[in-house]
Amino acid sequence: MYISDLMSAKFSCRIALLSLGIGLLGGCSQPYQLGMEDNPQEIVARKLNNPEQELSPTQSITSIQDDAELVEKNVEPADNKNEAASTLQALFRDNSLCSLVRNNLTVREAERLGGVNRQFKELNYLSNDTPPLNFSVHQYYHSITDEVLRRVVKKHPNVAVINLKSCHSITDAGLQAIAQCCPQITHLDINGCHSITDAGLQAIAQSCPQITHLNISWCSNITDVGLRAIAQHCLQITHLNIEECHEITDEGLWEIAQSCPQITHLNLLICNKITDEGLREIAQSCPQITHLNIAWCSTITDAGLQAIAQHCSQLTDLNIRACYGITDTGLQVIAQQYPQITHLNIADCYDITDAGLQAIAQHCSQITSLDIIGCYGITDAGLQAIAQHCPQITHLNFSFCLNITDVGVRAIMHYCPQVTYLDLTYCSSITDAGMRAISQACAHIVISRRDG
Repeated sequence: MYISDLMSAKFSCRIALLSLGIGLLGGCSQPYQLGMEDNPQEIVARKLNNPEQELSPTQSITSIQDDAELVEKNVEPADNKNEAASTLQALFRDNSLCSLVRNNLTVREAERLGGVNRQFKELNYLSNDTPPLNFSVHQYYHSITDEVLRRVVKKHPNVAVINLKSCHSITDAGLQAIAQCCPQITHLDINGCHSITDAGLQAIAQSCPQITHLNISWCSNITDVGLRAIAQHCLQITHLNIEECHEITDEGLWEIAQSCPQITHLNLLICNKITDEGLREIAQSCPQITHLNIAWCSTITDAGLQAIAQHCSQLTDLNIRACYGITDTGLQVIAQQYPQITHLNIADCYDITDAGLQAIAQHCSQITSLDIIGCYGITDAGLQAIAQHCPQITHLNFSFCLNITDVGVRAIMHYCPQVTYLDLTYCSSITDAGMRAISQACAHIVISRRDG
């Protein structure tokens, strides 16, 4: 609403002034300069109206490393430069507009603009509401190095959120720079930073005790040693993602359980060295868990689920996909303990049958999302039970369920009017007649179906 209010004559004038500032930043060598066919005023307007839209490579301002050099090179006639600088100075006397512009620029664009306007630079780097540093942008993340990261975080000491997802060039040195410069971070995402080891995580743990959200998924070189450091120093952790950290075992999970009882979101997907014992430690010490993902943890059995059910009363989202040791017994325990559960994924649990699904239907009427992909033991009887007792369901995926027929599908159509997504991929027992019934009954449903 604020942006629409600004689209007045006054705001249009300010956009034009900002264009002069970007013009001041232009004139650099390819590939960073604005294309001749691009109107800077239109680009800024598009960014303000559509923050999600990234600039194309030819519209990028520049890389951080080249800032000083490129600004120095951009020496058009002095009168024009001084006039543009004065214009920017007038523009950014309005801090509200300055904040709006800042929040709709990438890190690199903010760096460039800060280089020619002190007020913007101070607001961008030193304010208490420093925006997140998101390096996980498809155009940039491959070029983010430890040195680039060091230079940026040095200028953003108050940043709270840093996203380095898939920045494969970042090593322990990059994390050490964050630890030295940004002790106030609360959210850190290093998903897929394969070169980071326990040493980097230890540096973060020792210097950044306020972290509440930590994503170290796909960091295969992090072990129990790194997780122990987090447990010792970052006692406020509430969201922990260690997906695909194959070297983390029950010992590391025990450390977390003992020191971080406030955890609410825990992702252990494909942590194959986590067993029922580790899950039991988490259950006993972290009773506030609401979201638990143990998909593809092949050593976890019904005993682990029973421990969760016994101690964690607030669970609403559970993913046990491909936990081959879980049967109807474990699912029945979950059903009886969690009437409030809304999201359940039991895909590829081959020992779960209609009995387990009927227990869910009987006790968990608030379910909105259910995935039973590849559960060959589930038939129309299980699906009918869900349909009759879970009318709020909106997302249903029973692809590869070969024993579900038109009968089960019709039950869903009849009892679940809020369904918006159905995945029937390779459900060979559902006929064209069943598909027509779905289409006629619910035109709003998105249907996914492939039969090979």
